[in-house]
Amino acid sequence: MMKRVFKISLIVTVVSLLITLVLLPFGVRSMLDTANKWAEYTTYEVEYEQPAEGITQVNVKFTGREWMSCGVEQQSSGENITLSTSGLQLYDITTTSETDGTVLNLTVDFQVKPEFEQLASLARVSNMIQTNLKVPLGVAVSFDESSCQISSYVSQDDQHWVMNGFHDYAQEPLTWNSTIREALYQYAVGAYTRAEFDSAFDRAAADILADVNDTVRNSERAAASEATQWEYAEPMEPDYDNGESAYTEVIIDKGEEYGSKTLPENTAALVEAYLDAVQEYLAVSVDCWCAMNSNTIPALKTVDTSLDTLRSQRTAAQQKVTEARRALADAVDGCVYHEYIYSALQLG
Repeated sequence: MMKRVFKISLIVTVVSLLITLVLLPFGVRSMLDTANKWAEYTTYEVEYEQPAEGITQVNVKFTGREWMSCGVEQQSSGENITLSTSGLQLYDITTTSETDGTVLNLTVDFQVKPEFEQLASLARVSNMIQTNLKVPLGVAVSFDESSCQISSYVSQDDQHWVMNGFHDYAQEPLTWNSTIREALYQYAVGAYTRAEFDSAFDRAAADILADVNDTVRNSERAAASEATQWEYAEPMEPDYDNGESAYTEVIIDKGEEYGSKTLPENTAALVEAYLDAVQEYLAVSVDCWCAMNSNTIPALKTVDTSLDTLRSQRTAAQQKVTEARRALADAVDGCVYHEYIYSALQLG
């Protein structure tokens, strides 16, 4: 009986293998045909390209999609405004432009190709296509999100070239925060006004303050749950004169000391004061940087205020940063989780 079952099983296996071998070329061919078909629609296309010719701002609006990803590249040597698309081109794309003084308005409309009509719902929200906008340095870019949500990001190449040395000049760790670094760059090339710089800095500060508030709450919970902490010290050397023959283990109760060093309630307020001081200091530092280097780095904005006045303002702002940092250190040093506060501010 077992031999019969084994024989039947072996026959079924061999037949299945033969069928698979026969059909495999057709399956591979089908997959290759599908891949080649999709490859026909995977392209890079320039949708719009014109000389900037006095344009100082570009507004972009996408229609026919739920959301779009758009890279923004500000080129130090570029003279044209170029909008391109790359990825899976399931769409017929129409770009229209309108100039209003020094402002260029671009509208990019996406309509699903007829052969992909059955995928229209998916195509409206897919991430299989993205756009890239290249503009000369100093040309501001904004997006109209009334019809389509937009996720934008900025190329770092020119940022490194324009801001090379600024971090060493400012000596402020928060210049490495990605949001703040981008705002500093935009402010330095004149794409951001001071109000726009402040708005971008405030967004970064809000994220930092959220982390600080979480840390304060965690500090309170840690102190409450660890009200009794024991610390083992090195064993004491035995007192042979009094008959001790073995080392004595010493236990020190650290509970009261630990519980008394939770982060103070005003930690967030102290951090906010520090961030306010840094914000003013970095803004005036950028102005100084531009005044000193605009002749050698043409992309930097022109500053009307005299360099001596700016340096005086920078010294005063730097003093406020020092005072705010000292006040914060006096309050949190030695407290539970104080190192996380410093980490949020990139102070090491």
